Amino acid sequence: MSDFRPYIKTITLAGLDVRFLIATPEAAEWYDPIKPHALLEFEWVREHLPLENQRIIDAGSHHGLYTCFLGLASRHRSEMISIDAMSSNCALTEANAALNGVQTTIRNTAVSDKRGRVSFKDASNGHITKPGDEGTITVESVFLTDVMQSPTIVKLDVEGAEFYILNQQLKKLKTVQHWIIEVHPSENRNPHDLMSLLKSNGLKLKWVNRGKSIVEAYPDDADWSLHTTVFAAR
Repeated sequence: MSDFRPYIKTITLAGLDVRFLIATPEAAEWYDPIKPHALLEFEWVREHLPLENQRIIDAGSHHGLYTCFLGLASRHRSEMISIDAMSSNCALTEANAALNGVQTTIRNTAVSDKRGRVSFKDASNGHITKPGDEGTITVESVFLTDVMQSPTIVKLDVEGAEFYILNQQLKKLKTVQHWIIEVHPSENRNPHDLMSLLKSNGLKLKWVNRGKSIVEAYPDDADWSLHTTVFAAR
């Protein structure tokens, strides 16, 4: 039996102090301490994105760290919706938002290329699966286009579903000026194809080069041996 006990930690992100409930052993591994490439990502977002007076979607909120960061970085002047398929993640997003005085609307649903009920891996960082797969639950799913009218910033961390969502819905999300996309490559998900899709829709790309610990213009010969974050801007 684990002797883990939840605790609250102050996490500094790009000069902002976020009070954060570390509620599970997995969260302690991910967030205490924050990995260097993630710190670099938060710093770049705060420095380069206009975060005040925006309409923000945090899709795949997990325990709400990005929600809290965006709320504080926007000086509480943006409208935000935080969305996650796992009810436990939504509860922790709500708790952490409250710890930081961040206002967000929380929706307990998956985001995918399907509307209705979908199979989902029953885990904090779960993902959409095939019906009947072991260890799955059934959750509601919506299109990203259903979440908010005229969003301007979207953070998308949906464990591989980004490939299908963007291929289907990107053209309809013309109001989005800035995308923060955690890209999860696999044998059936080619990130080069996704980058080509983004560029063909008029978006300029930068990425977190984890090997060099820098944010730079996305190179056509990018090494995708590690998953990382891409910034796409109009």
